Amino acid sequence: MEGNYILRGRLEDKTTEEYGVIIKGRDYTARFLDRNVYAEYTNREISDIITNTTDGLIPKYTPEITTNNVQTTNKYITRKWVQVPLLVVLHELASIVNYDFYVDTDLDLHFFPRKSRDSGKTLDNSNLLKYDIPDVGKKVVNRITLFGKEGICVQVEDPGSIAKYGVKEKEPIIDPSITDSNTAYEKAAAILRKLANPIRQGTYITLTTGFTDLKPGDLITVNIPEKNVNSQFLVLEVTFTCPPYHAEIKTAEYTVEYADLLADLTKKVVDINMRDADLEATISRYYRFEEQKKLRVICRIYRTYVGEGWIWGHSTWSKWGQRKWGYAAGQEELIWSNE
Repeated sequence: MEGNYILRGRLEDKTTEEYGVIIKGRDYTARFLDRNVYAEYTNREISDIITNTTDGLIPKYTPEITTNNVQTTNKYITRKWVQVPLLVVLHELASIVNYDFYVDTDLDLHFFPRKSRDSGKTLDNSNLLKYDIPDVGKKVVNRITLFGKEGICVQVEDPGSIAKYGVKEKEPIIDPSITDSNTAYEKAAAILRKLANPIRQGTYITLTTGFTDLKPGDLITVNIPEKNVNSQFLVLEVTFTCPPYHAEIKTAEYTVEYADLLADLTKKVVDINMRDADLEATISRYYRFEEQKKLRVICRIYRTYVGEGWIWGHSTWSKWGQRKWGYAAGQEELIWSNE
């Protein structure tokens, strides 16, 4: 349409009817659903996990898809997947670094930062046929607890959202495949980033003209004065119906809070006595704030006396009635502490 590919993929069903043919298919991104990942990576950069020619996800599981448009993330993670659909794995990696991805009509994977691609297009009263944009955002969740294996338990919260809306928790997430606190944190933080602040979503119907090259992950401006809306939204989904040559565009508002939420996350490792069937739980205790691990070390210095006696001028024995006979051999005295 308009010189642009709308869909290129695999034909899965064809039905002939009296006045036409119904064709059903999936684009190339759907191929990721047909491959299960069994892989482990230690301290690897996310784009390298995806593209590495030796053991990368795409060369290994979908070699027919190229990776020319996968952008470097500079984020290193340790992760293991056991029989997890490749599409789920890519969604997880994208969520960790706030990226989007899709496979284009030339079978090339695009993996890129959200809000980095402005379509330059606007939806307003001049081209909208119909729209639905609720006044209230989705339900807020600003504290998430995630349980992994062998006593791994993290709790991630957004202080800004809590200050504004109060504590809003969801049911704990249980993922036995997670075996370390860092991985648990990354997953919980990615989920929280999507839920901590109300995000206005909308659905718009317009003619296909001028929108056939619009893709999920693009930014689009929405200007509807009667709804008090004039800002950029992130395109989530585009559906074309031909005829009558309509485009249905689903979006989510892209706010500064949504873009920068990860910077405000704090992490607390919860001390929970959790057991596997055969393993003693190994509890990790540390604090994380803005991606920095901090370990508090308590230091105490004692003086040990090797014989009986006293110290001239020592405050303990300077007055009558206060241990006037001095100290005993082997006695310890705390002389300094950072507590």
